[in-house]
Amino acid sequence: MPRNNTHKVYRSAVNGQFVKENYAKKNPDKTIKESVPNAGYGDTGRRKK
Repeated sequence: MPRNNTHKVYRSAVNGQFVKENYAKKNPDKTIKESVPNAGYGDTGRRKK
């Protein structure tokens, strides 16, 4: 089974701050579910040009 290199987070659609999953489920019209890269798997901008 392949490992996922991301995890799910929830953000407020109003101010963009991270919110807890239980808040997001109670207020689906005010939250956005996103996939965020795990540590070490995101674009760090350190590529050599």
